[in-house]
Amino acid sequence: MQFIALIPSYEPNNKLISILKDLKKKRFEIVVINDGSNSLYDDIFKDCRKYAQVLTYSQNRGKGYALKTGLKYIETNYKNCIVVTMDS
Repeated sequence: MQFIALIPSYEPNNKLISILKDLKKKRFEIVVINDGSNSLYDDIFKDCRKYAQVLTYSQNRGKGYALKTGLKYIETNYKNCIVVTMDS
């Protein structure tokens, strides 16, 4: 059984990277949704790509939309998994 952490994120700080590192150590697959953060956060999301699949859209659409986007991605790309949602 595979465990997946789904993390919607809007304008995160560097603590997100620490969280991703810890999740990887625990063998989680990780999906981060960049929920329309502006370009000031590009470096953080670039670092996220070292640990997670990052999905991005340009306009903030809210946490619910981000969760739906992530769940659709997981449903398409993973089988036999348990998904936990987290906040960045």
